[in-house]
Amino acid sequence: MATIVNFHGKNYIEPGAYAVSVYNPTSVVNVAEFGNVMIIDTGLSKTADGYEFSGGSGINGELYQGLKSVYEFDSYEDFLSFVGGGPVGDIAQKLFEPRPGALGCPKLYYTRAASTTAAKIAITLAEGKILTLTCKNEGITGNGVVVDGTLKLGYAAKVVAGTDDTSKFKLQVYQGSFMGVDPDGEPYGAKSFAAAPQYMLAESDEVATIQELVEWCKNSKTILANFQVSTTGTMTGNLSVVAQVNATGGSTDYTDASAYANVLESISELDITFFLCCNTDVAGGTEAATNGKLFTFLKNNAKYTEFMVVPGGSGDDDLLNTATKTTGTSQAIAKYYDSEQVVVVHGAPIVARKDGNGTKTLSPIYLAATVIGMAAGGAPQTPLTFKRTGYDNFKYSLKQKEREKALQAGIMHTRNVNGYWVINQGVTTLQDNKQTYAQDGQSLELSIALIKAQLNKELIIDAGDRFTGKNVGTVSAETVKNFVETKLQSLTVSGGEDNLIIDWKNVKVVAKNTDFFCTYDFVPNVPLNKVFFTGNVLDFSATA
Repeated sequence: MATIVNFHGKNYIEPGAYAVSVYNPTSVVNVAEFGNVMIIDTGLSKTADGYEFSGGSGINGELYQGLKSVYEFDSYEDFLSFVGGGPVGDIAQKLFEPRPGALGCPKLYYTRAASTTAAKIAITLAEGKILTLTCKNEGITGNGVVVDGTLKLGYAAKVVAGTDDTSKFKLQVYQGSFMGVDPDGEPYGAKSFAAAPQYMLAESDEVATIQELVEWCKNSKTILANFQVSTTGTMTGNLSVVAQVNATGGSTDYTDASAYANVLESISELDITFFLCCNTDVAGGTEAATNGKLFTFLKNNAKYTEFMVVPGGSGDDDLLNTATKTTGTSQAIAKYYDSEQVVVVHGAPIVARKDGNGTKTLSPIYLAATVIGMAAGGAPQTPLTFKRTGYDNFKYSLKQKEREKALQAGIMHTRNVNGYWVINQGVTTLQDNKQTYAQDGQSLELSIALIKAQLNKELIIDAGDRFTGKNVGTVSAETVKNFVETKLQSLTVSGGEDNLIIDWKNVKVVAKNTDFFCTYDFVPNVPLNKVFFTGNVLDFSATA
């Protein structure tokens, strides 16, 4: 009797050679990004004197709206050039370089949760003939501010006589260079308000007619990068000198209730790991209209498992709750969120003043940005515990009992270890934190939460590209199982190389109609927080 062989679902009896084509990947490439950061500016870019340092349009902008108003940067220099200084420009440095020489976030997304109108330079070239340059950096930031004949902020333009041919004329467009002052009165940039010069942003060719000047504007890369060009009237006739015209009419409204919701809707498909919350005081940490909405978004609508870092308090009076104070503390923020996806950071760094006259105390948002930069610049499995912050002092140094209570309360804070200020432990705000894992699978350890999130992201992105849109004739349960096993192995510590997980097992795939359901077990690459040594004392004895 002939032997019956079942080969890929078909029985073969007769001798011969048989072959099938299958899709069983034997190798994978890890595809998910890690460490991208987002700032949703809710007014951080404005200073106490009413100036604004930002770029682009608000989420409800005049020229651009929605995702077109979300800007992306992969270097601090590019971001600083975009916002032009101010608080947000200063704080963002810690995202890209948390301490000197340390790697920070690979990418920063930025938008303003605001409605903005664009400032405009309306240049009357002749009666009824107006050339308008509409600033792409919308809002207050575009308005020209002139003091003693020098443009300090915003934009301005004028038409002057030619240099090579005095019978012709040229357009000169200027931008102010002042970068604002911090709450201690120190300039963010190199120049004070009085000393800040104006810079020529663009200068046209020397031309004789209005039409030539308009054509030059419509073809200038610099002009088009910074302005939209429009005209009123017939652009004919000869040019003449036009005195300086400042940009006016720019406005920024952070009170528009729809703006924050529109931001969250616009960014739902972006790959973001950390959000830096923009509250500048501890009371704002639980603001329902901003941070509260962001938390709801992270839990219900974000594409991946994403995290928010909230600036907390700075001293001993706003660290822990008391019988008479249950709001306005870092502990109140931690209890409000109670989630592995939220970190609250307590502490206000003290730094040297640039002018050498003593020190100044920074807002806790600087430490929050440093924490994000440290986490984003490393691997997900790299714990923040005992990592140096780069700061030399803090407004308040927590005592041991306070540090212990803060850890149990889910408050990330600093500690001086061997002369360096370090993160005491990389904890989240999860309140069920007596064990490494809570019953619902959440963890008090930020690095473990990041490992889980990154592992999920790897599977989502790679499996989506490989399988979604195929059919069960080309993708089997065994195919998916093989992929998951290969993916998990690629993310496992091996040969001394660090990675997300230590081990995995029990990969199971069940097919049900048009869906596959996969389960697996894994051991995350958990942090090492405590080391205990026990020395056994031996009796002294000696022989001659």
